Amino acid sequence: MTIVAVLSGAAAVALLYLLAARMFDERTGRVGALLLLASVTFWGESVVAYPYTLLAALTILCALLLWQARDGDARALLVASAAYGIAIGLRFDLALFLAPLWLLVAWRARRAVAAAAAVLVAALVAAWTGLSALLGGGASF
Repeated sequence: MTIVAVLSGAAAVALLYLLAARMFDERTGRVGALLLLASVTFWGESVVAYPYTLLAALTILCALLLWQARDGDARALLVASAAYGIAIGLRFDLALFLAPLWLLVAWRARRAVAAAAAVLVAALVAAWTGLSALLGGGASF
């Protein structure tokens, strides 16, 4: 798990660069990535088996994909929704954290595409939850 945390931290830095460079400009991307790269707290969390760097990488990846889908592109929204559904399966707190952004992007798409994206997210979350329950010995409430 520590290796996953360190690799996720490195991915978060690269993804933050891409997101900031696309949202703003190249310089902002470099500065944002350098600030995250120099964050002692961030890397301190990555050298132990905590999930926070994975959460950061997944959040930034979903934000990047949703940014690319902001103009109503059906394919981009479906790809972003698939990533969002998979990310929720790994970290359930992403469901609430990224829901406003996903809803905003889906609102701009055609209704049929937005509905298909919502079904895709729900199906992936259900698949992850069901698989986790199955492999974990069943659901407990």
